Amino acid sequence: MKKQWNPRYKGFAKADRAKIGTIPDFKENRRFTEIYDELKDICKFVDEDKKSKLSQSLKNYVLIRLVNVAESQLQTITTDLIDSFKIHPADVLQRNQITISLYELDLFRQKDTTNGKIVTQAFQFANIRKIGEIFSSINKLKFFPWLQDLFNHNIEKEFEDILLKRNDIVHNLHDVEWSTSELTNKIENVKGFMNIFYVVSWLNLDTEAKHKKVLESVCKEKLNKTLDEFSKIAKKHKL
Repeated sequence: MKKQWNPRYKGFAKADRAKIGTIPDFKENRRFTEIYDELKDICKFVDEDKKSKLSQSLKNYVLIRLVNVAESQLQTITTDLIDSFKIHPADVLQRNQITISLYELDLFRQKDTTNGKIVTQAFQFANIRKIGEIFSSINKLKFFPWLQDLFNHNIEKEFEDILLKRNDIVHNLHDVEWSTSELTNKIENVKGFMNIFYVVSWLNLDTEAKHKKVLESVCKEKLNKTLDEFSKIAKKHKL
């Protein structure tokens, strides 16, 4: 069925060639895991060499790098979800039209320029509200309230604190005041958030009856809930 023009969607989205070209392939998720481990190794080094004049600079670097990695991973996750479940760009962007430079048409005709990449490049993934918007649109529910109900934990607040601290370091020349053990925990938490965002979205979007047995197993393993319990919680937060 052809997607119809939606009068509720106002304005234009813009496609940026440079941004599309920076979105990593989904297979890069393995590399992201390696980077998280490298950042934890830097924390361990700082902890073992507390007298180093570089300790504070290294802690600042770790947090900046952590958020950069999370941004890239969120791009790969959202791109994969949009493309895998054939979610219409208009429903994620909440726009009926997108502007493209006539001098860049060749890029948008290339096979690897997918709907997911075109949509994802329009969002800022270092902003908690923008993260909430795209995952809410993908899942058609209020994303962060849904997560809080699922995990009984305010993931939105914890993730936002990390993003805001990174902004303070970059723009206001603040320093990371967390201890190395606290910073290591932040790394592990962000890594976990990425996994949570992807897994719960996939469980929510995959409605194929033939996948139910596998989804039930994943739901029990990752969330300690039955698929039915998971679905009931999701329905409470539908848009």
